[in-house]
Amino acid sequence: MLIGWLARPFVFAFRPGYRAGRAGMQALSRIPADTVQKTLVLPDQDAIRSEDVATLQALEQTRARSRTLGRLFGVLMSVDLIFWSRTVFVSGADIFSPPSIVKLAMAVVLGSQFLILALTNWQARTGQAGGLLAFLSDGRNLWPR
Repeated sequence: MLIGWLARPFVFAFRPGYRAGRAGMQALSRIPADTVQKTLVLPDQDAIRSEDVATLQALEQTRARSRTLGRLFGVLMSVDLIFWSRTVFVSGADIFSPPSIVKLAMAVVLGSQFLILALTNWQARTGQAGGLLAFLSDGRNLWPR
């Protein structure tokens, strides 16, 4: 009981950040994931079949959606890192303080979603189901286009 009483200020300090992180992860899990299902190879523009047209339309929708959401998560991550640096450098908070840890955790979540959506955008743009290493081999692929 004494340990619980002594740990109570620390637990309550991390509780809002934990709740915000849990709510954020639940909100991110409700966003439907767009993935490239198959590789698109078109040998000749005259020989486009109706299923290829449907695949092209699906890839274009995936590309537009992943571009918009990827840019959103990239900007949100940048803003969160600006607020973190303001908290640490201007306000003088410790790097391991609860507000600093909460902001860094949010940046990690937003950054991972940005990377996933940028990969999805690259796959939809190129029309091939490449892996993460092929995606990261060229730095120009990182920002969704």
